[in-house]
Amino acid sequence: MINLKGKRVTVMGLGLHGGAVGTVRWLAEQGAIVTVTDSKSEEELADSLAKLQDLNGVRFVLGEHREDNFRETDMVVRNPAVPRTSKYL
Repeated sequence: MINLKGKRVTVMGLGLHGGAVGTVRWLAEQGAIVTVTDSKSEEELADSLAKLQDLNGVRFVLGEHREDNFRETDMVVRNPAVPRTSKYL
């Protein structure tokens, strides 16, 4: 298994139904430096965000995607709902 402690991981697509919630939690528990990015707003993602409110150190970029979150990272985890043809991947 890969040691994720201190690795920068971008999770693309938090999702509305909690699909990435477990992934974000697991990555954070492994010691990864997690950035979650989603084109949906904080209000739209309120239910998913509520499930992660106890985590410290997870960075959220909501309502947009920023290229630097995909360039300045060690790994990108794509939510299955995100098209593989996304210009950020």
